[in-house]
Amino acid sequence: MRQHSTDGSSLVTRRALLKRGLLAGLGVAGASLLAACQQAAPASPAKPAESKPPESKPAEAAKPVQTSAPAASSKPYAGKTITAWLTSHVYANTIRGLLGDFEERSGMKVTLELLAFDIHNQRADLELSSGSGSVDVMNLTFIFSGKWIEAGWCTDLAPMLSDSGMTKPGEVEPNDFTAGAITPFRRGDKLYGLPWVAETSMLMYRTDVFKDKGVAGPPKTFDEMVEIAKKVHSSEIAGNLTRGTNGLHWVWPTYLYGYGGKFFANPPQDMTPALNSKESVAATTVFDQLATQYGVPGSMAFQDADAQTAFNQGRAAMFLDALGVLGAALDKEKSKVTDTVSFALPPEGPGGFKPQIAAHALFIPSGVKEKGPGFELIKWATSKEILRKTALEGSHVAAPRSSILTDPAYDQKYTWGGAKIGELQSKVLDAAGAGYMTYRTLPEFPQVGSRVTIALAEISSKQKGVEQSLNDLQTDVVGILKQAGHQVTA
Repeated sequence: MRQHSTDGSSLVTRRALLKRGLLAGLGVAGASLLAACQQAAPASPAKPAESKPPESKPAEAAKPVQTSAPAASSKPYAGKTITAWLTSHVYANTIRGLLGDFEERSGMKVTLELLAFDIHNQRADLELSSGSGSVDVMNLTFIFSGKWIEAGWCTDLAPMLSDSGMTKPGEVEPNDFTAGAITPFRRGDKLYGLPWVAETSMLMYRTDVFKDKGVAGPPKTFDEMVEIAKKVHSSEIAGNLTRGTNGLHWVWPTYLYGYGGKFFANPPQDMTPALNSKESVAATTVFDQLATQYGVPGSMAFQDADAQTAFNQGRAAMFLDALGVLGAALDKEKSKVTDTVSFALPPEGPGGFKPQIAAHALFIPSGVKEKGPGFELIKWATSKEILRKTALEGSHVAAPRSSILTDPAYDQKYTWGGAKIGELQSKVLDAAGAGYMTYRTLPEFPQVGSRVTIALAEISSKQKGVEQSLNDLQTDVVGILKQAGHQVTA
């Protein structure tokens, strides 16, 4: 499913946001949307004979939640149909083509819905809050993980991982996931999701355009990035491409932190926002210049697919975004620029090198009564075997497993224009290990991120200047945090 783009002027205003009460949460209204989220429950097949209790003991009453698989069967859930929601992504597209393998192995059928990122998050928020359990597996979205886990909407997978009846030795190997990929979903000994992606911010650029314009190499600083964009920009090929809408609160923080700014003073201890600091003003000024003055026209309203299509058609010379988004340019069947792209680390600013990371996982909503079928799908979809196929047979470059990133076959496939993607990812993950990414998994971040998107849209459409929009952003975020019960000093 794809959400239609709108131009920047049609984005919701600050006043409308306050009126709708979105500062208190990202709820989705409307009975029609609720109806769209409901899935018909499949008829349960007869239980396998192996699951009957010993004849010497009376049968136990059925438990409301099954967390243990029926014993002694290679296909304990054969005949069942399960529903999964994934966000549209090169990984998900590849998984859809591989589902026949899972269905053959398990004997189950999978109803898979691929949803645009925003649509998935809105529907998931509604579905999870209802507790209906009608969707067996969902995407545990990085920025919503704090909210959903703390609300008790996610199932702890640790008991199933340690249950020898549900997980065979070496079947999952959680230690093979990079720390940056799996840590956001841990809470002590509990684990609420298995990662399918470890996004790292990266700069993709056109080697042919750079050569034609006499540019020696990719920018190392944001000042250099502005100069290069100015030099190569034309009506046919923009100097830069920025993914708008849901991508704004992902791309902009690379600038914010690079210029020494931050979202909050010291999260989660001190949640005082710092969104209108002089560092934030400087970062946002450069961001807006690259996004609008030297950007692809209309790109501030682009969804993921729109931005990918624009770059794949050759309409931009640089694209700073998540590696999983950029990876679409490596698909020779869909991209005209596959053989003329290379990658580099994101530029640094006066505040240093502060790239962004984000991980997404698959999880089982706590409202699902029989969790075993969904757990089987998660194990399969995040296994070494399947993730390796999505990377090597597809174009899922942002793999979350160390064994894949260090695989010689991965290195061979994902070396572009002399840049080894695995090495670049490792540098980004190491840099982000300093802890500044904490802001992104706080329960309040989805509301804050939504408000940031509005501020950036106001600036790009010239409705407000940078300082005014950031001052208004600061005021509204203070309100969000106070309403959430935080003590802030601003």
